[in-house]
Amino acid sequence: MPARLVKTGGWAHTLRLIATLSVAALAACATPPQQQAADEPKAERINPLRGQAEAIASGEKHYARHCASCHGEGATKPGPAADLRNIGRTCRRLTDPGLQQRCHLDADVYFLKTVEEGKLRLGIRHMPAWKDLISTEEAWAIQAFIETRPR
Repeated sequence: MPARLVKTGGWAHTLRLIATLSVAALAACATPPQQQAADEPKAERINPLRGQAEAIASGEKHYARHCASCHGEGATKPGPAADLRNIGRTCRRLTDPGLQQRCHLDADVYFLKTVEEGKLRLGIRHMPAWKDLISTEEAWAIQAFIETRPR
């Protein structure tokens, strides 16, 4: 088949065709489709307890038991670990409801993943994984409580 391309279209045509096919092949291999889907936050990972008074009260108790020693008492006093009130704080400033919902979804996915898997950076464990110690509902309640804390 390449001989036919050379005869009918010349070398320039053949080289353009090879270059085009090469670029297309590289683009297709750059990020596998299953990886793209895995990177997208899942709608079921949005906090269903946000703003619920009962969940906030429960979250306060769970926070005191599991989080306060590192993240600060009542989620307002500084601790040696990050201030959890910063997760998703920019979402409140967004005026577009669709963007705000997407922002909350991203923050929720980040929060839950961090709680479940912990934090490991440069080989140093900054936060333990809590997946086997607290339930997803408890994690959502903790987040609901944190979101009510004053800045």
